Amino acid sequence: MGNTTTKYTVGGVDLSNIFQPLASGTDISYNTNYTVALNDLRYIYAPYTGAPGTQAPVTGYSVNGQDLNTIFARKPIFDITGNLVYTLYTYGGYTGIVFTSGTGTITYFIDITTTLISVGGGGGGNMQTFDFFTVSSGTGGGGGGTAYIPNSNLNNNVPYNISVGIGGQPGTGQQPGSNGSDSSFDTYTGGGGGGGGVLVGFTRYSGNGGATNTGTPNANTGGGGGGGSDGYNVTAGAGGNSGATFQGNPGSASNGGTSFNNGNPVYLPFINGNPQLYPGNAGGCGLSSAELPNTGGLAGSTIGGLRGGAPSINGESGVSSISTGVFGAGGGGGGNFTGAGGGGGSGVVIIYWQTV
Repeated sequence: MGNTTTKYTVGGVDLSNIFQPLASGTDISYNTNYTVALNDLRYIYAPYTGAPGTQAPVTGYSVNGQDLNTIFARKPIFDITGNLVYTLYTYGGYTGIVFTSGTGTITYFIDITTTLISVGGGGGGNMQTFDFFTVSSGTGGGGGGTAYIPNSNLNNNVPYNISVGIGGQPGTGQQPGSNGSDSSFDTYTGGGGGGGGVLVGFTRYSGNGGATNTGTPNANTGGGGGGGSDGYNVTAGAGGNSGATFQGNPGSASNGGTSFNNGNPVYLPFINGNPQLYPGNAGGCGLSSAELPNTGGLAGSTIGGLRGGAPSINGESGVSSISTGVFGAGGGGGGNFTGAGGGGGSGVVIIYWQTV
């Protein structure tokens, strides 16, 4: 019944193209007195539960003073497949989807203009090493690169591939921290940050920032921040810059480097409170065994991670969360001889659009 034309229209669009058919579950408990072939709409459309993204526009048809858009759920405008983990948000006239792990596809049933953001996973930090009488700090991981594409036109009935990058694992001293993996929406890729490096001769290298690849010349993209240095035997990681409008910043002797748009946040209008996105800031180095208090480096956060800023000898791991806006952070380097490096933070893929 749900696909049957009702003859009730809103701006020339029939209710059958606005509301979700009642496929299963419980219908509302009262009649609306709007009928189709003697069947009340309560037996045709699914109830509105208040879930984000499920309220249709105002229809002008009401029951006891309540518009039908407060009674029945809107017909979905997209479908998501695969093992993607995501949260849907609606606020301030915008709808957004934040994908925090997994791979899969999204298919829209209408043509739609969106803003797309892909942030790669951060690189893992590494432990301190001692070789040839050279003491070097645990190296920081690089931040993930960011692809930021506003006004991206997506076509209806086209499945777009999505993959969310994971953070790199800490190194073992003689083995570098692993790189974070890429995040992508279709061809728009935020590259994973580089892992904290090992001793090469008398020098160690923190991880480089992740690069970006969009295939769109005018896209606003940014390389990830480079891991921090220690001012002695650890060279800072370079900021990612391949195909990027904004080159990621290299690390310094005090902090890991910042990423997208010189570390300025990205505004997310679809979440209440208007949180900011801080993508791809790098981890700081740890303090060596020759430097008190021998603490590990902080992971990237809203800024590059502070050298030796962790509360213990272990480097801090990157923590990704929409509540803080931090994604794709590089892990901090380990302190002392035995402090472990921190893992890189996971990436993210974000899509948002003006609610239709």
